Amino acid sequence: MGTNLPRRHRTRADHPIAPRSGFAEALLDRLLAELGNAGTAPAIGAASAPPPDGQESPLAATATFGAHRGVRPRPWANLATAALLVLTLAAGYAAARVRPDDPTVHPAAAGWSTTLVLRATLDGLPAGPVDARLERWAFPPAAGERRGVAPSLPALFFVEAGRLTATVDAGATVGRTGAAKRSGAPVPPGYPAPLRDGDLLLVPPGSRFSLRHDDGDPATLLVVVLTAGAAAAEERPVEVASPPVSVQTLGAGTLAGVGGGAGTVAVRRLALPSVGAIPGETTAGPELLVVETGTIALRPGAGARETTHSAGDAASAVVPAGTSLALRNADDAPLGVLRLTIAAPAANPGTAIP
Repeated sequence: MGTNLPRRHRTRADHPIAPRSGFAEALLDRLLAELGNAGTAPAIGAASAPPPDGQESPLAATATFGAHRGVRPRPWANLATAALLVLTLAAGYAAARVRPDDPTVHPAAAGWSTTLVLRATLDGLPAGPVDARLERWAFPPAAGERRGVAPSLPALFFVEAGRLTATVDAGATVGRTGAAKRSGAPVPPGYPAPLRDGDLLLVPPGSRFSLRHDDGDPATLLVVVLTAGAAAAEERPVEVASPPVSVQTLGAGTLAGVGGGAGTVAVRRLALPSVGAIPGETTAGPELLVVETGTIALRPGAGARETTHSAGDAASAVVPAGTSLALRNADDAPLGVLRLTIAAPAANPGTAIP
């Protein structure tokens, strides 16, 4: 889903108005006139040039106000006025100075989009930290059968491309178009279920499964591996027998604050084709961000330090639930990010669900 946004999201403070031409010169003329009335020679490096013949200084009438009325000069009052003008001049330049290196000021990204990849409601999630890992399994043409055992929590297999046949000894659930809910289609134990692009296979914890690929075209799976606690950080679907399948770990992290019981696991793909920021949001649950392409800059809160993450190099970042999150594309190259969230079933993970 694409969302068109205004080109700028800035306040008036982000665009200060520069002083008009001649503003500083007029103030300096006033300062020199006041210092002259006080009988004090200005200590500057060069004398001020007089105005051209037939022209009067913009503030000449004001500077000679006392002389026209025959009022005796008051040196201390004039010095106080001169000091006030100096402060005004300094404040004007400070307000007019634009700080292009301010990290909180960024243009709005144009043409960005967020797409739901998969969503599944799981029962029996543990209360506390859950280790999450995103992997990509690539099957070459006619790769044959890959068998394994699911970890201690349900395993999710999303078909990104190609066709396979899945068999699970304890039964499973298949969701079409990436959404395996309670109403998803149940698969009887041992039944060979055909899978195609956009299907989501949910394998129960500890179940034995097989994925067979006999098609002449390659197939690709996005795999979500969830395990309970940091002690099981290296747990993954155990291979019993494997054809030459490429397994790539895209990113991993520990999601703290999972409430336990039923929870919704969602993965979305964020795409920013150009440099710029997207509207801020508050995370509905702990979130794992994995950069597929480009470089992302994220700020988890108004006072937090901005960090950058690039594809293939520190690509993962974990954000706690309830975080006020600001994201932007920090590079000229297109940005692609996978966002995995675990939230309560009634919550709406993220703020831009189609």
